[in-house]
Amino acid sequence: MNLRTEIQTTNPNPIIGLGTKVLTIGSCFADNMGERLHDDKLVVKVNPFGTVYNPISIFNLLADSLNNVLPDESLYYNDGETFQHHGFHSTYWDFDKEKLTHKLQKISADTGNFLRTADILMITLGTSVIYKHKSNGALVNNCHKRPAKDFEKSVLELDEIEKAFEVLYTLLKKENPNLKIIFTLSPVRHIKDGLELNAVSKSILRLFCHNVANPNDILYFPAYEAMIDDLRDYSYYKNDLLHPNDRAIDYIYNKFAEQYFTSDYHIFLNRWQKLKIQLAHRPLKPGTKQHLKFLQNLYSDLEMLKDTVDVKNELEEVYVLMQNY
Repeated sequence: MNLRTEIQTTNPNPIIGLGTKVLTIGSCFADNMGERLHDDKLVVKVNPFGTVYNPISIFNLLADSLNNVLPDESLYYNDGETFQHHGFHSTYWDFDKEKLTHKLQKISADTGNFLRTADILMITLGTSVIYKHKSNGALVNNCHKRPAKDFEKSVLELDEIEKAFEVLYTLLKKENPNLKIIFTLSPVRHIKDGLELNAVSKSILRLFCHNVANPNDILYFPAYEAMIDDLRDYSYYKNDLLHPNDRAIDYIYNKFAEQYFTSDYHIFLNRWQKLKIQLAHRPLKPGTKQHLKFLQNLYSDLEMLKDTVDVKNELEEVYVLMQNY
Protein backbone atom coordinates (compact mmCIF):
# COMPACT_ATOMS: atom_id res chain seq x y z
CA MET A 1 0.00 0.00 0.00
CA ASN A 2 1.38 3.41 -0.99
CA LEU A 3 0.79 5.95 1.80
CA ARG A 4 2.51 8.91 0.13
CA THR A 5 1.90 11.19 -2.81
CA GLU A 6 5.48 11.57 -4.00
CA ILE A 7 6.58 14.52 -6.09
CA GLN A 8 7.50 13.29 -9.56
CA THR A 9 10.45 14.94 -11.27
CA THR A 10 11.39 15.00 -14.93
CA ASN A 11 14.73 15.89 -16.45
CA PRO A 12 14.23 16.48 -20.19
CA ASN A 13 16.65 19.40 -20.34
CA PRO A 14 19.11 19.50 -17.41
CA ILE A 15 20.52 23.00 -16.97
CA ILE A 16 22.88 22.77 -14.00
CA GLY A 17 26.33 21.27 -14.32
CA LEU A 18 29.92 21.86 -13.28
CA GLY A 19 30.81 25.51 -13.71
CA THR A 20 27.22 26.73 -13.56
CA LYS A 21 26.88 30.12 -11.85
CA VAL A 22 23.82 30.45 -9.64
CA LEU A 23 22.37 33.38 -7.72
CA THR A 24 19.76 32.55 -5.07
CA ILE A 25 17.51 35.19 -3.55
CA GLY A 26 14.40 35.24 -1.39
CA SER A 27 13.26 33.60 1.81
CA CYS A 28 15.45 31.54 4.14
CA PHE A 29 14.84 28.57 1.83
CA ALA A 30 17.01 30.42 -0.72
CA ASP A 31 19.80 30.17 1.87
CA ASN A 32 19.17 26.44 2.34
CA MET A 33 19.34 25.68 -1.37
CA GLY A 34 22.18 28.08 -2.10
CA GLU A 35 24.38 26.68 0.66
CA ARG A 36 23.87 23.14 -0.60
CA LEU A 37 24.70 24.15 -4.17
CA HIS A 38 27.83 25.87 -2.87
CA ASP A 39 28.79 22.77 -0.88
CA ASP A 40 28.42 20.80 -4.10
CA LYS A 41 31.04 23.05 -5.70
CA LEU A 42 28.98 25.28 -7.93
CA VAL A 43 29.75 28.99 -8.21
CA VAL A 44 26.98 30.47 -6.06
CA LYS A 45 26.06 33.86 -4.64
CA VAL A 46 23.70 33.04 -1.78
CA ASN A 47 20.96 35.52 -0.86
CA PRO A 48 23.24 38.58 -1.09
CA PHE A 49 20.69 41.00 0.42
CA GLY A 50 19.76 38.69 3.29
CA THR A 51 16.32 37.11 3.51
CA VAL A 52 13.69 38.86 1.38
CA TYR A 53 10.13 37.61 1.55
CA ASN A 54 7.87 39.55 -0.81
CA PRO A 55 8.27 39.46 -4.61
CA ILE A 56 8.22 43.23 -5.22
CA SER A 57 11.18 43.79 -2.89
CA ILE A 58 13.04 40.93 -4.56
CA PHE A 59 12.43 42.30 -8.04
CA ASN A 60 13.33 45.84 -6.99
CA LEU A 61 16.60 44.79 -5.37
CA LEU A 62 17.66 42.85 -8.46
CA ALA A 63 16.68 45.63 -10.84
CA ASP A 64 18.48 48.24 -8.73
CA SER A 65 21.62 46.08 -8.72
CA LEU A 66 21.64 46.06 -12.53
CA ASN A 67 20.75 49.73 -12.87
CA ASN A 68 23.24 50.93 -10.23
CA VAL A 69 20.42 52.66 -8.35
CA LEU A 70 21.34 54.08 -4.95
CA PRO A 71 19.41 52.88 -1.86
CA ASP A 72 16.22 54.86 -1.25
CA GLU A 73 17.22 57.75 0.96
CA SER A 74 13.82 57.83 2.67
CA LEU A 75 14.21 54.31 4.06
CA TYR A 76 17.26 54.97 6.24
CA TYR A 77 16.59 55.32 9.94
CA ASN A 78 18.53 55.67 13.17
CA ASP A 79 17.49 53.71 16.25
CA GLY A 80 19.39 56.06 18.52
CA GLU A 81 22.71 54.25 18.07
CA THR A 82 22.94 52.56 14.68
CA PHE A 83 21.77 53.18 11.12
CA GLN A 84 19.76 50.66 9.11
CA HIS A 85 17.79 50.64 5.87
CA HIS A 86 14.27 49.24 5.44
CA GLY A 87 15.14 48.06 1.94
CA PHE A 88 17.73 45.61 3.27
CA HIS A 89 17.91 42.89 5.91
CA SER A 90 18.61 43.82 9.53
CA THR A 91 22.05 42.16 9.38
CA TYR A 92 23.21 45.23 7.45
CA TRP A 93 23.82 48.15 9.81
CA ASP A 94 26.52 50.58 10.88
CA PHE A 95 27.18 53.30 13.42
CA ASP A 96 27.84 55.67 10.51
CA LYS A 97 25.27 56.29 7.76
CA GLU A 98 27.87 56.91 5.06
CA LYS A 99 29.63 53.65 5.87
CA LEU A 100 26.32 51.79 5.73
CA THR A 101 25.55 53.40 2.37
CA HIS A 102 28.93 52.27 1.06
CA LYS A 103 28.24 48.69 2.25
CA LEU A 104 24.82 48.60 0.60
CA GLN A 105 26.14 50.07 -2.65
CA LYS A 106 28.91 47.49 -2.80
CA ILE A 107 26.51 44.60 -2.14
CA SER A 108 24.21 45.85 -4.87
CA ALA A 109 27.02 46.43 -7.39
CA ASP A 110 28.59 43.01 -6.70
CA THR A 111 25.20 41.35 -7.14
CA GLY A 112 24.58 43.15 -10.43
CA ASN A 113 27.98 42.14 -11.77
CA PHE A 114 27.43 38.52 -10.77
CA LEU A 115 23.95 38.51 -12.29
CA ARG A 116 25.26 39.69 -15.67
CA THR A 117 27.30 36.50 -16.05
CA ALA A 118 25.14 34.06 -14.06
CA ASP A 119 23.52 31.02 -15.66
CA ILE A 120 20.70 30.55 -13.15
CA LEU A 121 18.68 32.97 -11.04
CA MET A 122 16.78 31.05 -8.37
CA ILE A 123 14.02 33.10 -6.71
CA THR A 124 12.22 31.78 -3.64
CA LEU A 125 9.02 33.70 -2.92
CA GLY A 126 7.83 33.78 0.68
CA THR A 127 4.73 35.92 1.09
CA SER A 128 2.33 38.27 -0.70
CA VAL A 129 1.86 40.31 2.47
CA ILE A 130 3.68 43.64 2.29
CA TYR A 131 4.28 46.62 4.54
CA LYS A 132 4.53 50.28 3.53
CA HIS A 133 5.95 53.03 5.69
CA LYS A 134 3.14 55.39 6.64
CA SER A 135 5.41 58.42 6.54
CA ASN A 136 6.00 58.20 2.77
CA GLY A 137 4.14 55.16 1.43
CA ALA A 138 7.39 53.42 0.49
CA LEU A 139 7.41 49.63 0.39
CA VAL A 140 9.77 48.13 2.98
CA ASN A 141 11.62 44.89 2.56
CA ASN A 142 12.08 44.46 6.31
CA CYS A 143 10.34 46.23 9.21
CA HIS A 144 13.35 45.57 11.50
CA LYS A 145 10.96 45.10 14.45
CA ARG A 146 10.07 48.78 14.42
CA PRO A 147 6.67 49.76 15.90
CA ALA A 148 3.73 48.32 13.95
CA LYS A 149 2.02 51.71 14.01
CA ASP A 150 4.67 52.99 11.58
CA PHE A 151 3.54 50.63 8.80
CA GLU A 152 0.49 49.84 6.74
CA LYS A 153 -0.07 46.17 5.88
CA SER A 154 -1.71 44.92 2.68
CA VAL A 155 -1.75 41.93 0.35
CA LEU A 156 -0.28 42.21 -3.14
CA GLU A 157 -2.58 41.81 -6.13
CA LEU A 158 -1.56 39.31 -8.78
CA ASP A 159 -1.27 41.94 -11.49
CA GLU A 160 1.04 44.06 -9.29
CA ILE A 161 3.47 41.17 -9.04
CA GLU A 162 3.27 40.36 -12.75
CA LYS A 163 3.89 43.98 -13.81
CA ALA A 164 6.87 44.31 -11.46
CA PHE A 165 8.34 41.07 -12.77
CA GLU A 166 7.86 42.13 -16.39
CA VAL A 167 10.06 45.17 -15.75
CA LEU A 168 12.76 43.00 -14.16
CA TYR A 169 12.52 40.29 -16.82
CA THR A 170 13.01 42.81 -19.63
CA LEU A 171 16.09 44.16 -17.87
CA LEU A 172 17.50 40.69 -17.18
CA LYS A 173 17.15 39.61 -20.82
CA LYS A 174 18.88 42.81 -21.92
CA GLU A 175 21.81 42.36 -19.53
CA ASN A 176 22.05 38.55 -19.68
CA PRO A 177 20.06 37.01 -22.57
CA ASN A 178 20.99 33.42 -21.69
CA LEU A 179 19.94 33.61 -18.03
CA LYS A 180 17.40 31.04 -16.86
CA ILE A 181 15.10 31.73 -13.91
CA ILE A 182 13.87 29.08 -11.49
CA PHE A 183 11.02 30.12 -9.23
CA THR A 184 10.29 28.26 -6.02
CA LEU A 185 7.70 28.88 -3.34
CA SER A 186 9.00 28.84 0.22
CA PRO A 187 7.79 25.74 2.09
CA VAL A 188 7.69 27.81 5.30
CA ARG A 189 4.19 28.84 6.35
CA HIS A 190 3.83 32.42 7.57
CA ILE A 191 1.30 32.01 10.38
CA LYS A 192 1.85 35.30 12.22
CA ASP A 193 -1.35 36.57 10.61
CA GLY A 194 -3.12 33.19 10.70
CA LEU A 195 -3.29 30.12 8.49
CA GLU A 196 -6.10 31.64 6.42
CA LEU A 197 -4.04 34.62 5.25
CA ASN A 198 -1.04 32.37 4.70
CA ALA A 199 -3.14 30.24 2.34
CA VAL A 200 -4.28 33.34 0.43
CA SER A 201 -0.72 34.67 0.28
CA LYS A 202 0.79 31.43 -1.01
CA SER A 203 -2.02 30.99 -3.53
CA ILE A 204 -1.28 34.38 -5.10
CA LEU A 205 2.41 33.54 -5.37
CA ARG A 206 1.73 30.09 -6.80
CA LEU A 207 -0.61 31.52 -9.43
CA PHE A 208 2.01 34.10 -10.37
CA CYS A 209 4.62 31.36 -10.86
CA HIS A 210 2.15 29.40 -12.98
CA ASN A 211 1.30 32.40 -15.15
CA VAL A 212 4.87 33.46 -15.95
CA ALA A 213 6.44 30.02 -16.38
CA ASN A 214 7.61 28.98 -19.82
CA PRO A 215 9.78 26.03 -20.90
CA ASN A 216 12.50 28.22 -22.37
CA ASP A 217 13.80 30.33 -19.50
CA ILE A 218 11.29 30.66 -16.62
CA LEU A 219 10.87 27.41 -14.71
CA TYR A 220 9.10 26.34 -11.54
CA PHE A 221 10.38 23.85 -8.99
CA PRO A 222 7.74 22.49 -6.57
CA ALA A 223 9.56 22.85 -3.24
CA TYR A 224 6.34 24.00 -1.57
CA GLU A 225 4.36 21.05 -2.89
CA ALA A 226 7.11 18.64 -1.86
CA MET A 227 6.87 19.89 1.73
CA ILE A 228 3.12 20.33 2.06
CA ASP A 229 1.85 17.38 0.01
CA ASP A 230 4.69 14.88 -0.29
CA LEU A 231 6.34 15.09 3.16
CA ARG A 232 3.01 15.79 4.89
CA ASP A 233 4.32 14.90 8.37
CA TYR A 234 5.54 17.04 11.27
CA SER A 235 8.57 14.79 11.69
CA TYR A 236 10.01 16.72 8.75
CA TYR A 237 9.76 20.04 10.59
CA LYS A 238 11.96 21.81 13.09
CA ASN A 239 10.68 22.28 16.63
CA ASP A 240 8.81 25.45 15.62
CA LEU A 241 6.65 23.23 13.34
CA LEU A 242 7.07 25.81 10.57
CA HIS A 243 10.55 25.41 9.07
CA PRO A 244 11.64 22.22 7.29
CA ASN A 245 14.37 20.33 9.12
CA ASP A 246 17.60 19.08 7.53
CA ARG A 247 16.04 15.79 6.50
CA ALA A 248 13.26 17.59 4.62
CA ILE A 249 15.67 20.02 2.97
CA ASP A 250 17.90 17.13 1.90
CA TYR A 251 14.90 15.39 0.35
CA ILE A 252 13.77 18.50 -1.52
CA TYR A 253 17.33 19.23 -2.65
CA ASN A 254 17.67 15.70 -4.02
CA LYS A 255 14.44 16.18 -5.97
CA PHE A 256 15.88 19.43 -7.30
CA ALA A 257 19.04 17.58 -8.35
CA GLU A 258 16.99 14.92 -10.13
CA GLN A 259 15.19 17.59 -12.10
CA TYR A 260 17.99 19.97 -13.06
CA PHE A 261 21.47 18.39 -12.74
CA THR A 262 23.28 17.06 -15.79
CA SER A 263 24.45 13.44 -15.93
CA ASP A 264 28.11 14.56 -15.83
CA TYR A 265 27.43 16.60 -12.73
CA HIS A 266 25.75 13.62 -11.04
CA ILE A 267 28.89 11.56 -11.78
CA PHE A 268 31.06 14.28 -10.23
CA LEU A 269 28.80 14.49 -7.16
CA ASN A 270 29.10 10.75 -6.51
CA ARG A 271 32.86 11.24 -6.41
CA TRP A 272 32.64 14.43 -4.36
CA GLN A 273 30.34 12.91 -1.74
CA LYS A 274 32.91 10.20 -1.04
CA LEU A 275 35.61 12.84 -0.61
CA LYS A 276 33.38 14.87 1.73
CA ILE A 277 32.95 11.79 3.92
CA GLN A 278 36.72 11.41 4.05
CA LEU A 279 37.18 15.09 4.89
CA ALA A 280 34.78 14.70 7.81
CA HIS A 281 36.54 11.53 9.02
CA ARG A 282 37.97 11.68 12.55
CA PRO A 283 40.66 9.03 13.04
CA LEU A 284 40.62 6.58 15.93
CA LYS A 285 44.43 6.61 15.97
CA PRO A 286 45.73 10.03 14.95
CA GLY A 287 49.48 10.26 14.57
CA THR A 288 49.87 6.80 13.09
CA LYS A 289 51.51 6.01 9.74
CA GLN A 290 48.17 4.60 8.62
CA HIS A 291 46.43 7.94 9.19
CA LEU A 292 49.22 9.84 7.42
CA LYS A 293 48.78 7.56 4.40
CA PHE A 294 45.05 8.26 4.50
CA LEU A 295 45.70 12.03 4.44
CA GLN A 296 48.25 11.75 1.64
CA ASN A 297 45.78 9.81 -0.52
CA LEU A 298 43.02 12.29 0.26
CA TYR A 299 45.29 15.22 -0.64
CA SER A 300 46.19 13.53 -3.92
CA ASP A 301 42.51 12.94 -4.77
CA LEU A 302 41.69 16.57 -4.05
CA GLU A 303 44.57 17.81 -6.20
CA MET A 304 43.08 15.92 -9.12
CA LEU A 305 39.98 18.10 -8.81
CA LYS A 306 41.63 21.52 -8.42
CA ASP A 307 41.46 22.31 -12.14
CA THR A 308 37.76 21.40 -12.20
CA VAL A 309 36.34 22.96 -9.02
CA ASP A 310 37.60 25.17 -6.21
CA VAL A 311 39.05 22.89 -3.52
CA LYS A 312 41.60 25.36 -2.17
CA ASN A 313 40.16 25.34 1.37
CA GLU A 314 39.97 21.55 1.47
CA LEU A 315 43.56 21.19 0.29
CA GLU A 316 44.75 23.64 2.93
CA GLU A 317 42.81 21.78 5.63
CA VAL A 318 44.39 18.43 4.74
CA TYR A 319 47.84 20.00 4.30
CA VAL A 320 47.74 21.44 7.84
CA LEU A 321 46.81 18.03 9.22
CA MET A 322 49.71 16.43 7.35
CA GLN A 323 52.17 18.88 8.94
CA ASN A 324 51.44 17.29 12.34
CA TYR A 325 53.36 14.20 11.25
